[in-house]
Amino acid sequence: MASTTKTFTISGSVWVNKEWEECLLVDVRANTVKQAMERFATKHKSFFLRHWKFEVHQWNSDKPDYFTFYRDLVSGKFQQENPVTANGV
Repeated sequence: MASTTKTFTISGSVWVNKEWEECLLVDVRANTVKQAMERFATKHKSFFLRHWKFEVHQWNSDKPDYFTFYRDLVSGKFQQENPVTANGV
């Protein structure tokens, strides 16, 4: 099964004063969303010290994908959540 590298745009927002403030935008080349998040995490470890939300957009596909991940402050892992039901803290 051949895998093709795609471009994922990851935007990061931090929870400040009861609202999300966007303060990061980066493009990552990867095969999957999970791999894109792993590559991003390896490069940007300093961004994971506070309560972050990451939105991942895959642009070059037939149907653009949209994912939201939240940084779990206890385990340090990414939790994928529904952006409609997740409300910050």
